[in-house]
Amino acid sequence: MRDRVDWNAFVDPVDAALEMIDGQFDDFESSGHGSLVILRGQSGAGKTTFLTTIPLFRPGVQVERLQYGEDIGSSLRQIPEGDAQRIVIVEGREAVGKVSDSEIEHGLHGINSFLREDPRGARMLIVWPTNTDDLADKLATVADQIGASSLIGTDEPVFNFSGPPKSDWPRIVARL
Repeated sequence: MRDRVDWNAFVDPVDAALEMIDGQFDDFESSGHGSLVILRGQSGAGKTTFLTTIPLFRPGVQVERLQYGEDIGSSLRQIPEGDAQRIVIVEGREAVGKVSDSEIEHGLHGINSFLREDPRGARMLIVWPTNTDDLADKLATVADQIGASSLIGTDEPVFNFSGPPKSDWPRIVARL
C-alpha cells in the first residue's frame, strides 16, 4: 500500500496567494455568490500544489477538481451540496494549445451560470490556472464579456502566482 503524502512536511504557505483567497471568500458574504479567479504562474511554480494544499492553511475549505475533458458546467453541477467553502480547480487547461476558443467560451458560460443560478455556487471559488499570458488575457477578456465583475470580482482579473520564493526552495527540498 502506498503511503499518503504528508504535505505539512514540505509545503510552506504562500501568504500573498492565501490573502487573495481569503479576500475572495470574504467577498462571497457581500455578493451572495462565488467567483472565478484566473491564476497565472509559470509552469512548475506550484499553482496546483498551492490550490490542493489550501486546507492545510485554511481548515474547513474543501478542494474539488474538474478534470480535462469534462464539461465544466455539467461537472460543477455534480459537486455534492455542503456548507463548506470550496475551491474548484479547472485542471488540464493551462496553456493556449490545450483549450480552444470555443472551449473557453463554453466553459466560462458554464461557470457563470453555475455561480449565478445554483445555490452551491454561493460558496465556491473556481480557479482556472494558466501558465501563459496569452491564455490568462484571453480568459480575462471573455470572462469580462460574459459576466464582468459578477464573474471575476472587482479586483484584478488575473492573480499572478510566483510560488514560494526561490531562496526557500533548498530548504523545502531538504525536507522531502
